[in-house]
Amino acid sequence: MKHSIPIRLSRMFLALALAILGLFFSSGPLQAITFSDWQSSVFSPTELTNPAISGSNANPTGDGISNLLKYAYGIDPHTTSLSPTSFSLTSNGPTLTFPELDGTTDLLYHLSETPDLQHWITPNNPTITPLSDNGTLSTVSLSDPNAPTSSV
Repeated sequence: MKHSIPIRLSRMFLALALAILGLFFSSGPLQAITFSDWQSSVFSPTELTNPAISGSNANPTGDGISNLLKYAYGIDPHTTSLSPTSFSLTSNGPTLTFPELDGTTDLLYHLSETPDLQHWITPNNPTITPLSDNGTLSTVSLSDPNAPTSSV
């Protein structure tokens, strides 16, 4: 089963929405993992029986980051965290930078953008740039040099 969650960031009425899939940039062989594998490795048997703690949309620490995103970002679900994503306007257009857990096989990323937070489009050729990879986590940036801009 593929999992996806929208993440929306805005600046000057420009937003990037993200729903999740592993992009593999590691040079070495990876152990393929799924959300279910990750759940089994980070939650106790008792926690696994409670979807309010171990479910994909659960947020047991109350930090606003669901377990599915913590899986995608390689974050311990028992730890209160700040979002590891960042948004910036660069020479390549609006850019979203985020970490991703290497080896995931059940995540799908979808980039959408808008000039007004009402009309969303999918860019034709977003730029995907691997920034680093430590063998466990990769840092990736997504940008669109042809993104719509706001007149405000």
